[in-house]
Amino acid sequence: ETNDINVRGTDNVIQSCLDNDIQRLVVASSAAVYGNSDALPLKEQDAGQILSPYADSKWINEQQILDARNNGLKATALRFFNVYGVGQRPDGAYAAVVPKFVDMMVNNQAPKVNGDGLHTRDFVHVDDVCDAIWSLIAGEWKAQNHHVYNVATQTSVTLLDLIAIINNTLTNGMPKFTPLIPTHGPERVGDIRHSMASIARISESIQWSPKVKFEHGIKELVLQRLNSQS
Repeated sequence: ETNDINVRGTDNVIQSCLDNDIQRLVVASSAAVYGNSDALPLKEQDAGQILSPYADSKWINEQQILDARNNGLKATALRFFNVYGVGQRPDGAYAAVVPKFVDMMVNNQAPKVNGDGLHTRDFVHVDDVCDAIWSLIAGEWKAQNHHVYNVATQTSVTLLDLIAIINNTLTNGMPKFTPLIPTHGPERVGDIRHSMASIARISESIQWSPKVKFEHGIKELVLQRLNSQS
């Protein structure tokens, strides 16, 4: 099913672009194509340690984009790292850690961490992601030399740091709030230990850089969640 949606679906979109004289295409890839690499910060040429069917489908997508460029389409793949922002669902089997922790802590529930909480992630705000996409779709075409770019912040944040930032935000916004201490469960098999991107390529090629500070993005999420409950 993963290949059917991601690979065949992307092939259909590319063919439709070529058939209908669509000039540009941006496809969502993922930091999953790096696997459990220790070569931090992760550069685009370091990818290829495939650990899951999802990562494999995204790796194939990038090759499809390269083929599309050879056929004249101005196509680019963006490797999104840990995207977060208002509107992200906190529930479901594949819920991202930021909205999940925010939702639990706003409701005075201690977040559960798999392992020691020292795993690191590179969190990038959805507004910055949209800005990168829009630059490639509507701006001056500057992606001639590369078919794939990281979209991230080149900053690593541990899960314990994330919890501390949410605690601080809630303490400042709710005088009666008592900081929550996370519970710890067993390490989850297959979890990537550390993740942080290099954004040198996208910064140099299309002059993109992230603008939303992580603390500000978390505050925005917490306030939105509090307002939705009032």
